[in-house]
Amino acid sequence: AIAINPSNPSIIYAGTEAGLARSTNGGDSWSMVINAPYISSIAVDFSNPSVVYAGTAYHEYAIYKTTDGGNTWLTTSVGLDGFEVNDIVIDPHDNNRIYVALYEHENYRSEDAGRTWENLNDGCPQDPDVGDNTVFAFDPFLEGTLYEGRYSGIYKSTNSGQDWQLLHQGMPYEGRISTDPSNASIIYMTCGEFAVLKS
Repeated sequence: AIAINPSNPSIIYAGTEAGLARSTNGGDSWSMVINAPYISSIAVDFSNPSVVYAGTAYHEYAIYKTTDGGNTWLTTSVGLDGFEVNDIVIDPHDNNRIYVALYEHENYRSEDAGRTWENLNDGCPQDPDVGDNTVFAFDPFLEGTLYEGRYSGIYKSTNSGQDWQLLHQGMPYEGRISTDPSNASIIYMTCGEFAVLKS
């Protein structure tokens, strides 16, 4: 995982097997700011880039949060089950609303910047035969509208993840999902080494 400070592109965060590394000079040098194995997902708050979330994918499953650009970190995982974090995303319309996808398990939403978490399992599509590896993308124009990519397909929610509609069934392998920033009706999704899909 890698993320760049949108206000200062010289600040870069990179998830590694040893933890989270940060560069303040465009990648010329790095320092370790989280010593926790396998940082799998990173999200920088676009409206306040000093706020960063990082999730682990091995052993000490946790979500870390900094409010000072990575100098200090606290865990913000209360209420989350102990499974590896596959994706963390910040709602571009409300930076207090955070979504977390846990690998082969459930999805959660926070409305208070990570202090508490709500399980979205009741409203999420489930496939008992497939270990879903969920990723998210937002509609840049419509608040509450987001897309979810899974092995079992691509889904859309118009009420902040409470309910989901199937858009495309079945994926050979889940990768990453993104909406076109100028036209949200265009959705891209990578399927591992197999293909890139476009709606």
